[in-house]
Amino acid sequence: MEDFTIESPELRKILSANIKAGRKRLGLSQEKLAEWAGLSVQMINSVEGCRAWVGENTLISLAQTLGVEVFQLLTPPAEEKN
Repeated sequence: MEDFTIESPELRKILSANIKAGRKRLGLSQEKLAEWAGLSVQMINSVEGCRAWVGENTLISLAQTLGVEVFQLLTPPAEEKN
């Protein structure tokens, strides 16, 4: 089992993928997600690009905006089945 820490590149990839997927599911641009979540476009771009981590309040805001629970943003997406 992998050891995930805040600085874990793998955890950043998971967060990035889940935010992108949630944003696309809702048909939102990075700009609209940032507006709805009360964040900067630069923050959304940096998180989706795996260049930045977010604090607790930002995770909560993103989860609420995307209509998911915080843990779902940090959980690896299920493998797609053919």
